[in-house]
Amino acid sequence: MEYREVCTGGDLIIRGATLDPDRTAIVFPDDRRTYQQLLDGSVAAARSLHGLGVRAGDRVGVLMPNSLDYLEVWFGTLLLGAVLVPINSRFRSRELRHVVPDADIAVLAVADEEGVIAFTERVTHAFPALAEQTGAADGAPLSLTEAPALRHVVDLSSTGATGFLPAKRFEAAGADVTEAVVEHEAARVALRDPATIFYTSGTTSLPKGCVLSHEAMVRQGQETAVRMDVRRGDVMFSPLPMFHSACSQPLFAMLWSVGTYCNMQAFDAAVGLRMIAEEQATVLYTAFPPITDGLVDHPDFDPEPFRRVRSVFTVAPPTQLRELEGKLPGTKVVTAFGMTEVAGSIAMADPHDPFELRMRPGRPLRGAEVEVRTIGDNQPAPAGVEGEIVCRGTTLFSHYHGLEEKTAEVMDDEGWFHTGDLGVITVDGLLEFRGRLKDMLKIGGENVAAIEIESHLIAHPDVQMAAVVGLPDDRLGEVAVAYLEIRPGSGLTEQDIIDWCRDEIASFKIPRHVAFIEEWPMSATKIRKVDLRDRAVEDFAGRAPLT
Repeated sequence: MEYREVCTGGDLIIRGATLDPDRTAIVFPDDRRTYQQLLDGSVAAARSLHGLGVRAGDRVGVLMPNSLDYLEVWFGTLLLGAVLVPINSRFRSRELRHVVPDADIAVLAVADEEGVIAFTERVTHAFPALAEQTGAADGAPLSLTEAPALRHVVDLSSTGATGFLPAKRFEAAGADVTEAVVEHEAARVALRDPATIFYTSGTTSLPKGCVLSHEAMVRQGQETAVRMDVRRGDVMFSPLPMFHSACSQPLFAMLWSVGTYCNMQAFDAAVGLRMIAEEQATVLYTAFPPITDGLVDHPDFDPEPFRRVRSVFTVAPPTQLRELEGKLPGTKVVTAFGMTEVAGSIAMADPHDPFELRMRPGRPLRGAEVEVRTIGDNQPAPAGVEGEIVCRGTTLFSHYHGLEEKTAEVMDDEGWFHTGDLGVITVDGLLEFRGRLKDMLKIGGENVAAIEIESHLIAHPDVQMAAVVGLPDDRLGEVAVAYLEIRPGSGLTEQDIIDWCRDEIASFKIPRHVAFIEEWPMSATKIRKVDLRDRAVEDFAGRAPLT
């Protein structure tokens, strides 16, 4: 038997600075921090937040690109027992006007992505009354009817925008707060206190806040590290957005392992390849095919630096996983099943297993239980029988913020979370994901799983991602529409896709319309098909089908 030490998110970086203060903890292309420096910066952020009145349980929002500042505000918040609210960088005015007051954010930290995204302008556009808050630059609390809990918006870019507290004022706010105060606050934080609220979208019209405890996030990091065989001193390259729960999982895994975590402001394949070589990465956590394929399909790709890489985590169909492993000799590719509500993954493949087992999400992580329940009577399904995936365990979310009824809809009295995903458990105990429970098309009276069509489309060598949705049809009731992201430089046409499907899948399953897409409507972890369905109506209603 093994035991697990469990600590709070704030204690995680104190632990790293105690065990190996001079080891590099975080690497960006142009900067890095040791564990001691990361702790010092986080304590400084905690002092400033405390000086602005942030206390245990208060919410601190973050809207900025990936950066060391982001991490220091993140862990500074956790040290105080306050709750971090990472805001999706794609969110615009409507979503911001929902999230900021819904989460009762007290302090919002903002920084622009230089030359790319002006987040300060985006916040001003969402809350025009900021322009009237002329005393905010001197530290006066805000007074916004649209966001009554919001006291300060910190401008870490120091753009001088009206209504924002400049970076220097933010730093000065902590001048009279000692490190002992931060240490006292950190010692009071309990494992099951809320640590983070990730806003995730599903079939609802607006994102809902998913509350995760310190225990959930740290245990997720621990169990991910154990399953992926992450070792002390390992170097992980994981260029994922920090507002995403897919980022917190590998980040916490590396901090727990006292390893080195490499990220960048925004994914750039050429820079990523250089970082992998220079930092001598041993683990890749790229998660999504556009990132993974962007690396191995780049003209600068050289397999030699990848010989040090023991394992790669990405979510993709088996054909893509096999192709990827073929390009990285000696590396084991693993996949998983998860979502924001479980702080990342609930089941993950084992890199020590043969490929035929690793192409599936695998077994539950330690501390997790996973079952497949029959549709209708909610009974445990026999091996090989499809049903709804349900789970519970130490990494499960507490509740949806302010949505008791919605929480009760998905969480039963025994603590099982009903995911709304379809799957089977094989005779050897491995979980297989089969699609969304509500992601079935009804074409001419035939039930068709969208994932069946998607799996065939993604097998095309020039297709990187595929999503199939239904479009209302007067004759058939519904027809399939395929949205595809193709490899850069590909000359793939709509007719090529139709030809790829003919003679391979039943004629009624062949998409009647095809569209190529570069930016997907995303929730924290999944493509928002509800948005694609609306788009399909706009794009194709009344148009003649391709087939």
